[in-house]
Amino acid sequence: MKKRICIGLLLSCIVLAGCGRTASPIEFDSIEDAKEALSTASSVVVKGDLEEVNQQGDILADDKVAAYVIESGFFDTKWTVSVDGEDWFYVKYVTDEPINNMEGVNSGSTYGYYDMDDNCLGYAQDRIIETDALERDYYMVFLDAEGNPREDYLAEEKGRYLYDYDGNVIGEGYADMDSFFSDACHVEVQTDTEMNFMDKFAMYMRLFFEYKQ
Repeated sequence: MKKRICIGLLLSCIVLAGCGRTASPIEFDSIEDAKEALSTASSVVVKGDLEEVNQQGDILADDKVAAYVIESGFFDTKWTVSVDGEDWFYVKYVTDEPINNMEGVNSGSTYGYYDMDDNCLGYAQDRIIETDALERDYYMVFLDAEGNPREDYLAEEKGRYLYDYDGNVIGEGYADMDSFFSDACHVEVQTDTEMNFMDKFAMYMRLFFEYKQ
């Protein structure tokens, strides 16, 4: 009997050790309220850990927990965002869709947003842009599912600044450690402009990659 108890305790410890972190309860009245807050909040923070191979952590809208992200896979990596335990959308690198080969467009890295039935919801794509107000350079351009760019904002290639097409800075992004005593970190996107949360999430991805290097 003692052997069975010991084995059971050992198995329980192994299971608990492999569980990893779990999502904190959302701090909004409903899933829809949390989703709306992520687009309208002046501050969105994504929690992470520099020592983790695959990221997972809470997402806060104006300091209130609104969602959770889990990175999965290795060669075919995707980032799934859930709200109150309900999967909302995922993001992945896109290399073999028409958006990668649009005539007359000089493009680079592309992220695609998809619902859980694999329907495309939009993209973030590095493109060379030049206007009277913006110097010729790569910018992160945000597009709908048909490949039409959003007309109200675009981001600096590394996600550090959000611009309107008149060249005005309308938002910023940065990454930082939570403390000197751990590998916990966070990425924050700040803007007073209403911005599709999936576009904010694309900025988070770029900011985190740059910070981790």
